[in-house]
Amino acid sequence: MAQFSLDWNPEKLLAELQRRGINHRIVRDEQRQSLWIEQPEHIVEVDQLVRKVQEPERRAAQDPWRYGSATPLRRQSHNVDIKKLASQAGNLFRQFPVVMWAITFSLAGALLDARFDHLVSFFYFPTTEEWSLSTIWRWLTPIFLHFGISHVVFNCLWLWVFGSRLEHVLGSAKLLLLITLTGLGGNIAQYLWSQSVSFGGMSGVVFGLMGYLCVRQKLKPHPLLNLPPMLYGIMFIFLVLGITGTLWQLFGSAIANGAHLGGLLTGMALALMSSPAPKR
Repeated sequence: MAQFSLDWNPEKLLAELQRRGINHRIVRDEQRQSLWIEQPEHIVEVDQLVRKVQEPERRAAQDPWRYGSATPLRRQSHNVDIKKLASQAGNLFRQFPVVMWAITFSLAGALLDARFDHLVSFFYFPTTEEWSLSTIWRWLTPIFLHFGISHVVFNCLWLWVFGSRLEHVLGSAKLLLLITLTGLGGNIAQYLWSQSVSFGGMSGVVFGLMGYLCVRQKLKPHPLLNLPPMLYGIMFIFLVLGITGTLWQLFGSAIANGAHLGGLLTGMALALMSSPAPKR
């Protein structure tokens, strides 16, 4: 006897019908949802109740600043946003699986440090006394460890900027190899630089990807890999400020300079080996 759009939430109306003991049922199809009443004598009463329930939502739609959004509509909109967000995330994982999983593991590493810091040392780079086939996986795992929100956000942002372009042009397999090798190069360099295993972060990989991009574009340009020179400038300034100790003096936070430099040189070397200069 009454029809509503599919995005309208009849929860309040159904609760009131249940409270009054009015038998009813909701029928939904692809275009609408319909309310059916079994006792004809309740038609007028139900019609008035429908108008009463819908009135606040109608006024909110006409003047949301005065009346505010209706709760059922807000809840439905929230559900739609979640589905849309999940769909977009799924698309990103299909398009850029290596970058997205690297970001996911980095976020997991930040969560590990925030909530289960007693387990972080299990993923540290192994000391020379611990070097063996059983600990070889720990030569790479420090790239996923992050210490604080700014640390993980900074690295994931740059990983997306460089990594998504490279994955699109080179493919997922080559980017995975590139991340692995630059990560190893950065971790080994940081261990030799600091003689400590208490380090972590994706920044060595980020500098490695930047170094690879910078050299490759000189030797074998690709339009999708073009980035503003200022972006490279910012990263090189950050590298210099870290090596000179300026960042430590300004912010008092430890910087993995060895990982940055080691990752950068590894990435540049890989670009030289995989992208020979064109013949003249």
